[in-house]
Amino acid sequence: MKWRVATGSCLLCGCGSAWTASTPPATPWHNSRRCTRSERWIARDYANNKQDSKHFARSYVIMCVRALAVAILLASLAACEAAPGKLSAGISPPPSPTSATATCPDPIKCSTPPPGWTPYLGPPCDATLTTADEIRAAAAQMHAIPGEPQAPYAQYGVPLLVHPMRAEDRDEWLVPISDGAGGASGVVAVSVRPDGRGCAGTSTGWSGLFPQISIDAARQRVAGPNDPVTMIEAVYLPFTRELPPGSDTNMVWRAVRQSGYEIFLFGSGDLYEGGFVRARIQESTPLRDERPGASARPGPSYRPTYAVGTAGEVLAGACTDAFVIDYLRYLRGETGGTRALVVDPRLDAPIRVLGLHKPYTVDLWIVPVRDGTGAIVSLIAIGDSDGGKGQALQARAWSGPFPRVSEEEAKRISSLGSDPGMSARLGWAEEYFLSPGGPTAVNWLVTRRSGSEVVVTENGAIVAAPK
Repeated sequence: MKWRVATGSCLLCGCGSAWTASTPPATPWHNSRRCTRSERWIARDYANNKQDSKHFARSYVIMCVRALAVAILLASLAACEAAPGKLSAGISPPPSPTSATATCPDPIKCSTPPPGWTPYLGPPCDATLTTADEIRAAAAQMHAIPGEPQAPYAQYGVPLLVHPMRAEDRDEWLVPISDGAGGASGVVAVSVRPDGRGCAGTSTGWSGLFPQISIDAARQRVAGPNDPVTMIEAVYLPFTRELPPGSDTNMVWRAVRQSGYEIFLFGSGDLYEGGFVRARIQESTPLRDERPGASARPGPSYRPTYAVGTAGEVLAGACTDAFVIDYLRYLRGETGGTRALVVDPRLDAPIRVLGLHKPYTVDLWIVPVRDGTGAIVSLIAIGDSDGGKGQALQARAWSGPFPRVSEEEAKRISSLGSDPGMSARLGWAEEYFLSPGGPTAVNWLVTRRSGSEVVVTENGAIVAAPK
């Protein structure tokens, strides 16, 4: 006879009492018959219902415990609100009648501060900003520790006054923090109110010289051919992605030439014409030197690109480039100037230049502009950034031979006793790596016999190659 494994079905269908498969009865019982199919289904349902009952009982107990815990927590919070308790640090003040605690859904976020807590109130934004020492003292408050004596400001350098390009913004004093090696490790912006007082408001890290380009070097870089600078000032711009960094502590040199030509020199070494910059500052408020109610500035225009694979293609495309056409008209005095700056300006053969800081600098062509006597008076940079297509980027006045340092001289300057310079290629990088820098500042990338590379700048200095 086949013995069944003990389950509740044995008792339910009268097939004997419970046993295990390993301990069958010694002799068959009178009621040890097989269960019918219907009896087995009934027994199975009974067993399942019994397990469900146990599960429900456990779930019910857990829910009761949770409900009890929530009730205790709510009762405790209500008691704290009704009668604030005394703590070791003092007595918690009663909530203000105007407090939003009663309507706040989160009692933790909306609770009153702990007893004895005092919010830190920084120095009032009302410092006198008349002398350099007063400005440095205000900048030092940016890094002052609450409760500690006045932070020393001897490590703060010479303040630089910077004007906003947006008329509604405030002037700022930018104060460099010395790194102890002739450069700056940070820059603090001290905002100036109309009454001449203010306080520090922004601080950023820095590396290298500040400003990146000195005012004397900037004056030379922004001058035009026979068109000297009559006004130069430091400004900062509203944030925009269409221009190099020029907001916050990244100041920009703004210059106006004798002819009225406006130009901006960025810390990266980029030179942009005033109309180009203003069109890319998407602001409805007047900008610096714009009269309120003046006609709206034109939006930015995007010139078509052209093939720049060969020198011939570059010259053919440059003759149709609006930037090049307008620049030549400026040199001829046809853009509102009182006189011609250059007699018979013309484009010369383009020269290929390598971008030394890939992928941030593209390869480009430098197109010299010569006057009627054959002397080079300007350089126009045409980028190659669109798969063999490009357009003019910017222009710079020039005087003397180009490049300023010859290839043989660059290899000689960069040679070491046992490691001479073997080859040299023209290249460019941003001002952050090379000085002068930017697309119109051409340098030599020299490779020595050992394979090491250095850069010889247009001023004859030797610097490490950008990485």
